[in-house]
Amino acid sequence: MSLSPTCGTHASGEPEVGLASTAASSLHRHGPSLYPRQVQVLGSVLFWLFVLLTSLILFPLAVVLWLVTLPFGPRRVLLHRFTCFWASLYTWCNPLWRVRIEGKANIRPGQEYVLVANHLSIVDILVLFRLFVDFKWVSKAEVFRAPLIGWNMALNGYVPVRRGERASVAKMMTAC
Repeated sequence: MSLSPTCGTHASGEPEVGLASTAASSLHRHGPSLYPRQVQVLGSVLFWLFVLLTSLILFPLAVVLWLVTLPFGPRRVLLHRFTCFWASLYTWCNPLWRVRIEGKANIRPGQEYVLVANHLSIVDILVLFRLFVDFKWVSKAEVFRAPLIGWNMALNGYVPVRRGERASVAKMMTAC
């Protein structure tokens, strides 16, 4: 999968940067799989075991980093960078996920952007972390209750939103 930031101008005249997929992903093939079903299941089980084991190790480190850096700023930039590393591990270590980031230089420090994952798979989220730029996730509130990864989202100050609740959407807009 390749992700390419693209620049343009919004109708308001403000600069706009988007991230566009520039190559077909091996994760979204149509038609028969290259691997037998048993190999796919084994690969999935091994991947999720890796996620569980790394999360058990990295979440306590995230808590320590959060505690140490909390007095120095509410933006939690160092914790977010650690989380970028944590999430990137999964794309770095999976031999089936070839990720290439193109055009990252078009993302200017200090400029605000909206990054949108199209959710074709979990990889979309992990690839956005590979940018290693400061951003806050907006996610449905239920995700924040997921052990370890959801808790880490809360530590990072990512923004929960409850679908269909106007007050939640208003709070999200204020937080962003």
